[in-house]
Amino acid sequence: MRSALLAADLVLIPVQPSPLDGWASAEMLTLLSEARIYRPDLKARFVLNRCAARTILARETAETLAEHDPPPLLTTIGQRIAFADVVQTGRLAAEQDDTSPAAREIAALAAEVTRIGT
Repeated sequence: MRSALLAADLVLIPVQPSPLDGWASAEMLTLLSEARIYRPDLKARFVLNRCAARTILARETAETLAEHDPPPLLTTIGQRIAFADVVQTGRLAAEQDDTSPAAREIAALAAEVTRIGT
């Protein structure tokens, strides 16, 4: 993991709206801090993933992450059946239905990541 962080330009840290994921992220944040000794401009963001729509836990997790470094992306990825379905076919969500909420979320994620990288 250390080597990957040193080679990366942008680190995305997926986190689910759960206290357990928050605690598990602590080790990743330690590794990120170590990598920034050698790569002080290394960009990183949390990605809120598998979020159930309009839940208090998801909102609280997003608020908590907003107070930390790295900040979260604005785009969140929902808990979508489509993601499990496409694994069976080896396709992307957009290949199955490019108008689905899953496809729109991934497109928004890609656009936001692209803006960070430029």
